[in-house]
Amino acid sequence: MRQALGAKRSRLIQQLLTESLVLAFAGGALGIGFSSGASRLLLRLVSGGQATVPLDVSINVRLLLFTLAITCATAILFGMIPAFRATKLELTESLKDGRGAAGAGAKNPLAKTLVITQIAFSLVLLVASGLFLRSLINLTNVDTGFSKENVLRLQTDASSIGYTYGDSRLLSLYQQIEKRVSALPGMHAASSSLFTYNEGSWNTRVSMHGYDADRNRNVKHNIVTTGYFAAMGIPLLAGRTFGPQDTPTSQKVTVISDTMARTMFPNGSAIGHRYGVGGPDHANDLEVIGIVKDVKFGCLQENQQTLDYFPVAQQVRYLNDFEVRYSGDFAAVTSAVRHAIHEEVAIFRSPM
Repeated sequence: MRQALGAKRSRLIQQLLTESLVLAFAGGALGIGFSSGASRLLLRLVSGGQATVPLDVSINVRLLLFTLAITCATAILFGMIPAFRATKLELTESLKDGRGAAGAGAKNPLAKTLVITQIAFSLVLLVASGLFLRSLINLTNVDTGFSKENVLRLQTDASSIGYTYGDSRLLSLYQQIEKRVSALPGMHAASSSLFTYNEGSWNTRVSMHGYDADRNRNVKHNIVTTGYFAAMGIPLLAGRTFGPQDTPTSQKVTVISDTMARTMFPNGSAIGHRYGVGGPDHANDLEVIGIVKDVKFGCLQENQQTLDYFPVAQQVRYLNDFEVRYSGDFAAVTSAVRHAIHEEVAIFRSPM
């Protein structure tokens, strides 16, 4: 219509390109807004508790600039080509042939190909999004073996205050920190450990009398303080967990996972049986005092693991993970726990 009324081709191209840019930027703005809201929603779904996992899901500036550049390029590319094609139409010839712009465009094979390609890609993205959402829901329903809600995990580093690996004072430091933090309001349990979920592993072969070499399994190990199972919400299935009676000079003990109990001790209860880390000469080193529920150790998709736990009193070393089971406000709890740890460290700090 505008071309028939005498509008210049350059003016029509400018107008069509402007409209394309407006639509592209509107779509980009909606996409950024949706991604911001969806990131917070997904974080909330993954957290599961009252407080969300403390992760920064804000929009990255570089990604925002990249999105802006893609939006501009898309608007120019997919706005310029139709604009040139639309303004190239010869009105006199079209009127003589009795064909309009719509009819000419509809018969264009390139346009048909683009439409089919767009529908195909949209269908693929729709199916992929549905599968991703289904996988996310399935992962949130996986039984990890430990309670994920209302648990605070911090990283600690005893070497920063001068304690060396295997220092005997480490045991007292971890015990006093655990005691001080557990006494804070709203704290239900506190502990230190060598590992928590998805932090790697320490695994070796174990030996038992009466078992041939093929029955000796590769077992994952963890070293924990007495409050670990309560802090992580790992249920005790049989026997007992670690206590004050498990000292550096007492019988070396271990708590094992349910899978390890059923695999390594298939005939009757594993409580009271012995095994060792290493060769046959160590087959009597450790006495099983408890069996706990299986936990996911490396990833959510893994099979049940053969896993055992040692008390830090009998395996003194750096424990860089600190876990607290709490109730109340996450920010207030975090601040109180950090303050309590710093106070206890100040007491134990010694001049080097």
